[in-house]
Parts: sequence; structure tokens; C-alpha cells
Amino acid sequence: MPRAEKRAKSGRNHAAAGLQDLIDSADELLEDLQDQQGAAVEALRAKVGQTVGAARQRLEDLAPEIKEVASESLDSAVGFVRRDPWRAVALGALTLLAFSLLTRLGGDEG
Repeated sequence: MPRAEKRAKSGRNHAAAGLQDLIDSADELLEDLQDQQGAAVEALRAKVGQTVGAARQRLEDLAPEIKEVASESLDSAVGFVRRDPWRAVALGALTLLAFSLLTRLGGDEG
């Protein structure tokens, strides 16, 4: 897969996470405004509601692309393991070793 395509897919994943954060923040704002009264608050509620709706729709539109990226990543990993299983085992062992060393070193500092 070309680097530009990988960057674009990574950007879409990042955008989806950003949209979810926006939705969560807007939902919290709507919850905070629930007991407030007045025309300005009602207008703000309406605007936030529209923004949340648009963000949710965009997130739903991105969902198939995100699933495709995840599927391609899984296929790529499986392909690597099938092509070179011993290298995959060695990389897994080195990763486990590095993680255990970092965990042990981090535990000694406390």
C-alpha cells in the first residue's frame, strides 16, 4: 500500500476519533444546559444539537472506511506471519522481552 494512501487512512481514523470526542463534548454541554432557561440557551441547545447530529452522521459515513482499514491491517499482519512465521515469532519474543524489561524497570523506581 502506498505511503500516501496509508497517511490518508490514518487521517480518516484520526478524524473519526476527533468526531467522537466532539460528540462526547457536545453531549456533556447539552447535559449541563438541561436546567438552564432563556432564549439564548434554547438557541445554543438547538445549535449544539445540530452539530451533534452532523458529527454523528459524518462518523457513520466514515465507519465503512474504518472497517476497511482495520480489515486490510489484519490481512497484512496475517500475510506477514504466513510469509515469514519464524521472523514473526522472533519479533513477538523480542517485543515481549522489551515489554517485560520496561515493566520491571518501571516497577523498581517506585
